[in-house]
Amino acid sequence: SPDGTRTYANRHEPLWGHRDRVRLTLSPIFASLRTPLAGRSDSPLDPHRGAGAQFDVDVPIWRPIWLRMSGAYSGHRLPAASARNEDGAFEPTAAAGTMHIGHAAAALLYAMDRGRLQPMLEVGIGPMWARTPKGILDGQPGQACLGGTICEIGLSCDAEANVCRPATSFVVHGGVSLDVEVTRRTSVGLGLRYFALLSNPQVYPVYLTCLLYTSPSPRDRQKS
Repeated sequence: SPDGTRTYANRHEPLWGHRDRVRLTLSPIFASLRTPLAGRSDSPLDPHRGAGAQFDVDVPIWRPIWLRMSGAYSGHRLPAASARNEDGAFEPTAAAGTMHIGHAAAALLYAMDRGRLQPMLEVGIGPMWARTPKGILDGQPGQACLGGTICEIGLSCDAEANVCRPATSFVVHGGVSLDVEVTRRTSVGLGLRYFALLSNPQVYPVYLTCLLYTSPSPRDRQKS
């Protein structure tokens, strides 16, 4: 305006506004691994639940497309497991301990303009590291490979030594989230991400996370 005091009065401007910004978000997550672990379960429907934290960096590419870089960690407490042997006595099949899962990802984020509500769709790819407690049976860490080639998630078979060793897995994920503007500078959100192994993408979710967060609204409503 001529006097330089014009303000943006429309409260329904796009939440991810006109001026390019970088958004940083640190959020707690609930996580669930939904794949069988050697000696623990025969059903992928038995989840191994845990919790952790996730850090996201969102950078604008071309509105409404953003690049998201993520890193996350979750810990999952695993009880000891046992099974009856041929004599009817119980023998341990898996040790108690904590399963550690870390992952990093690069994703494309599509942010839809809905005024104070900001639905977002996300698709990405990246490495995952899963570490389970010390092995007891075949297919577990440091033990022989099942069938000569198979190990549980987070491990790969060293064919020469016939041993399951820690390895990096690559995963793809899809996600949906919703930001709700609560002030000119702050939004709260809820997000859900489903992960599948890149080597077997039709089986999902192998891992999923749910996050609740509060973050700055990446827009500028100051006087102009």
